[in-house]
Amino acid sequence: MNWLEDPALYIVALALVALFRPFPRWVRGTFIALAVLLFLTPLPFWLIQTLEREVPAVTETQRQAIVVLTGGIVHFEPARDMFHWGSSADRATEAARLYKKGLAPLLIVTGTEREKPGLEREAESIARYWREQGVPPEHIVVENQARDTSENGARTASLLAERGITDFFLVTTACHMPRSRRVFEKLGLSPSLYPVDFVPVPQGWAQFRVRPLERLLVLRAVIHEYGGMGWYWVRGWI
Repeated sequence: MNWLEDPALYIVALALVALFRPFPRWVRGTFIALAVLLFLTPLPFWLIQTLEREVPAVTETQRQAIVVLTGGIVHFEPARDMFHWGSSADRATEAARLYKKGLAPLLIVTGTEREKPGLEREAESIARYWREQGVPPEHIVVENQARDTSENGARTASLLAERGITDFFLVTTACHMPRSRRVFEKLGLSPSLYPVDFVPVPQGWAQFRVRPLERLLVLRAVIHEYGGMGWYWVRGWI
């Protein structure tokens, strides 16, 4: 559940516990030290970079297909008939760019958005965007049932096997790529990794001037990915 990934939840919980339950001095000191590390130092950026740096350099060479994992719709604007994709925006546009460069003849998008009932599914909205960019419908495959990265991998593996595809780009957010790679490799696939949407990391002393809220957003991504990898390892998905 997404709310379990929100660092603010744990901050409020710790504050309430500290308010109503006395703690030894060393415990209070530990809480304070953690708060300082997370909100006043570059630690969240260093942690996100450990994920992003795991991905090797991209080589743009010919492949059989481009596989895009959806990343969650932020919200839908009915008056303008517009989706705000969040992290999916870079994934969709970069995949279209790779296709237009002639690096693969097929675009595959996988994933659904469970929390927006009644709306066009995210994978379908991305496919619509590709068609608007001039990609022929017969060059697009939509998988709109996968609810998480493990299902992205399993359902995509079936689609690839049906078409005899073994060599393909895997496109997703940079910090999400380590978990995605492990899922696909566990299924016996060898994707060419194409990470997008890297977190902008301030350089030098500018890292200490970032607002706490921005650090909180980065920390949420760190918790989501490291927590996700731990859970996937327990379930045997990676």
